[in-house]
Amino acid sequence: MTVPTPPVVTIMIVNCQPEPAGAIQPWLGRYSIHREAECSAAIAALPRVLPTLIMIDVSLPEKRELEVCKAVRENTALGFVPVIAVVGPEPGMIDAALDAGADDVLVRPIQEGETLARIGVLLRMKRRIDGLRQENQTLTREVEKRDQEIKRAQTASQEVSVLKDSIVRNVSHELRTPLLQVKSSVAMLADDARAAAPNGVSVLADMAIASTARLESVVQNITQLAASLNVKSEPFKLMDAIQFAIRQMGRQWASSGGVERVRFPTQELPLVMGDRGGISQVLQQLLDNAIKFSPAGGLVEVLAERRDNAITVSVRDYGIGIPEDQRDRIFQAFYQVDSSATRSFGGTGVGLAIVKLLIDTMGLTIHVDSKPGAGSTFSFSLPIAELDDIPLDRAQTVV
Repeated sequence: MTVPTPPVVTIMIVNCQPEPAGAIQPWLGRYSIHREAECSAAIAALPRVLPTLIMIDVSLPEKRELEVCKAVRENTALGFVPVIAVVGPEPGMIDAALDAGADDVLVRPIQEGETLARIGVLLRMKRRIDGLRQENQTLTREVEKRDQEIKRAQTASQEVSVLKDSIVRNVSHELRTPLLQVKSSVAMLADDARAAAPNGVSVLADMAIASTARLESVVQNITQLAASLNVKSEPFKLMDAIQFAIRQMGRQWASSGGVERVRFPTQELPLVMGDRGGISQVLQQLLDNAIKFSPAGGLVEVLAERRDNAITVSVRDYGIGIPEDQRDRIFQAFYQVDSSATRSFGGTGVGLAIVKLLIDTMGLTIHVDSKPGAGSTFSFSLPIAELDDIPLDRAQTVV
């Protein structure tokens, strides 16, 4: 709540006896003076008068005037209002005034110079505190405004994300039926071509089958990007996931011999923990990416290295590489390193987004090491399965 500031300094004097108010008032000619004889009247007048400073004359034995101090401190709407208590020399009076909330204490008999000096110090303190309160209120309003803007931006972002996912799902759904018909028709034409047509037509038919398989893979990728994923963690053979990924790659790269360029480990590896299907999909996407961005005939490697209690799996190529300023963006959906109109690499730009989605869902971390013109290496680690991780009813099937 913003407290209005009076145009002039108003000093409220509260006392139940003629002195010292009668002596003090002539010293305060530069200020506006408001006098209250009784404590209850002074407390009631606080919201109306809005004093800049209060001087109270504390009388014995009741010390009723100290109730004004407490009322000022409890009324937060007033802001900071400094209080000077004028007390007698009796023992304990200074402590009693300060305990009640007075900001300063004058002991009778008071002097004009000292009194004006104390008032001046407290008024400067009040101006500074009021200025800080105003800055704080301004900053609070600014923070609230920024929070509202962030919430609106988050809402808009969520709406765009939902719309994007809806479009992706609808497009993928609409593509599946005609794609299935095309795939079936091309397969039948290819069979007829192999039986009756010249070798050239047969080659074209095989290329059509490979292209259809690749298109089917693209649709599956887009569908998976928009789908919610359920993964599980269980012991499995890493080699099974690698070989499954390579088999899945066979249809896409059949016409270009891309799979023949892949080298994978042959050494015996311990069981690892994770989702075998998810890891297979990750490897498939990384291999597809590596083959696509490698020169014709370029080697692609799947590496597996034991490090402490984990197996680090890497997919390495020796292709075009990734510029350093683009490495943070390659996992964004539909982002491509070469996005020009004349780009020479196909694809939709969702493969690495799927990789990141799967890796994050499985609670793993993927690392990228790349140098333009020298290739890229994508790596992640899987924990080695302990004996306790292997259910007894599966112990014979996983080893």
